[in-house]
Amino acid sequence: MNKHGISRAELARRLGKSRAYVTRMLNGQPNMTLKTLTLIAVALGEGIDLFVPSSVKEERARARVAHEQQERRERQAAQALKSASRRRAPVSRSSRKAVAAG
Repeated sequence: MNKHGISRAELARRLGKSRAYVTRMLNGQPNMTLKTLTLIAVALGEGIDLFVPSSVKEERARARVAHEQQERRERQAAQALKSASRRRAPVSRSSRKAVAAG
C-alpha cells in the first residue's frame, strides 16, 4: 500500500469494508475470493496480476520468449524449404526426352 500511497482506512473506504477487515486481509487472511482480490486491485488502480508472485511473472515471460523464438525458427525453416523448392525447378518433358535419348 505504501507503493500506492494509500492508507488502510482509505483502502477500506474504497472497498466498502471496515478497517479491521482490511487489516485482517493484509495480515494474510486466508481464502480471499477472486472477487475480493479484484476489488482490491481496482481500488489500487492495478490489474489482478498484482497478486501474482514476481517469480511466476518472470517464468511466464521466459516461457513467452521461448515460444516466440520457437515460432521464429519454425517460420525460418518453412521459408527455407519454400525457397529451396523454388530453386529446384521442375524438369520439362523435352529435357527428360533428351536425357532418355542420351
